[in-house]
Amino acid sequence: MDSLRTLFTRISEGCRSLLNRLCLLSLLPCLCNAHAETGERLTLCIDFGCKHEQTVLIDGIALQGVEATLKKAATAEEERLAVGLAIGRIERLAGQRSPIRHDRARNARVGEPGQLDCIAESRNTRRILGLLMDRRLLRWHLPRERVRRAPWLFDIHWAASLQETRSGKYWVVDSWFRDNGEPAVVQSLSAWRKGEPFEQ
Repeated sequence: MDSLRTLFTRISEGCRSLLNRLCLLSLLPCLCNAHAETGERLTLCIDFGCKHEQTVLIDGIALQGVEATLKKAATAEEERLAVGLAIGRIERLAGQRSPIRHDRARNARVGEPGQLDCIAESRNTRRILGLLMDRRLLRWHLPRERVRRAPWLFDIHWAASLQETRSGKYWVVDSWFRDNGEPAVVQSLSAWRKGEPFEQ
């Protein structure tokens, strides 16, 4: 009788243990989704001259779409196009939680909430490029310091930059020319410094 009781106890414990394992396994997808949904915190400029900043949470699920776009890039040129798209998408996501959703191309709404100048835009773009690098989404480029041009000495313009790892060539990533959420302009540093036209 005692041996039967012992056997029953062992079987019950085994079932409980198996049940616990099954419960844990069933929770795995939830745990994975919870991790994906945590997203990334990003501190961005929200006005002219970056006088004020706001930290926003970029949704993890939405970021997966950005990641997929960048991972499809098979060449440095494709990666630059994907970076322009990624900047626009992340700006749009940030705009859902901050005034930058009101930002228009260039300095269209001077003094209005959420309107950014090139100082604020270049800082935001540099931070987004840093986020992409931290997530190991850049294979052919490295984010570099912001760059500036002064075509008429007094008219200084700032932008973020990337360096292509193989060639060493510098590229400008400039979101100031377009509305919030639109792809950033990506142009060679030499062309940008000369003020050459870019594709609209």
